[in-house]
Amino acid sequence: MKNNYPIKYAVIPMIEQIGWSHGMNELERKYGTVCYIVSKCYLVGENKQYNIDGTITTKYQVVCPFSEEEHYTWRREEPSYNLMHGGYTNSIITDALFDSFDDAKVIKEQKNKDLLIQKFAYMPIDTYKVKHQEIEDEFNRIVVYYDKLELEIENRTQDLIVNNESKEQHVLRLKDNKCKKLNCSLYKAINVFDSSDYIVYSVTDEEFAKLQELSTDNRDCDDYAHVPLLINNGKLNTARVVSPTGKKMYLVNNKLVEQTDTEFVKPSNYDEIFYTVEDYEDIINSYEIKHDNSKVIKLTKK
Repeated sequence: MKNNYPIKYAVIPMIEQIGWSHGMNELERKYGTVCYIVSKCYLVGENKQYNIDGTITTKYQVVCPFSEEEHYTWRREEPSYNLMHGGYTNSIITDALFDSFDDAKVIKEQKNKDLLIQKFAYMPIDTYKVKHQEIEDEFNRIVVYYDKLELEIENRTQDLIVNNESKEQHVLRLKDNKCKKLNCSLYKAINVFDSSDYIVYSVTDEEFAKLQELSTDNRDCDDYAHVPLLINNGKLNTARVVSPTGKKMYLVNNKLVEQTDTEFVKPSNYDEIFYTVEDYEDIINSYEIKHDNSKVIKLTKK
């Protein structure tokens, strides 16, 4: 997989405009948490604070797999790292992570109850008698809406496995009849060699290890070239993803497409030959499929 961050469940605050506040010269929108949901997340960082009493406070930096856009639309996203500032641009901080949806849901429900209680904390008793049912009904309406979002996110993130174990991500490059491990992943190599004619073969972990042991004058590398995974035409900057079922799929500008503007021609010779333990499903799950509606959630508020 292109992304090998640890996957956990977290309780995520849903932020909306909750009113107005006085700014420097005019009223400004005031935002706050209206409810919580459970979501799988990419774990991208941890920060531990050692307290004077000997306890440790840990904060976790996570990226949610869906982010809100306009018009009640949520779109699938991945962690985005800014090299200039040295940090993730789409992460949030949470104080707890969970290995199961149900464990996180217990905390979510308690947090939502606390939110509702806070709405009445400083309310005069006369106002409470008149308004409490209306306020509670409105809060429950919000919870129902975001529960639907929670379910959609859970259904559409089955590819994210909690406590996942990442594969070997380095790629082997065949050069001078010897396989050398490059200090980069297959996905970086794809970008670096996109103007070259190359072929990538998928191998098992055992084959990957054996390939590195072959001597310089040993030409047995061909024995491991039995499962082609990617074939790139450098002039077209287009790689064909070789499907086990024969389905046509191409990698163009970091997107998967079923058709290309120019007919794909398989190179007669290859400038580069690579070996990887990644397989067809890893490639498909690592790239956005153009016009893939499964990457977008649309919910209408009533």
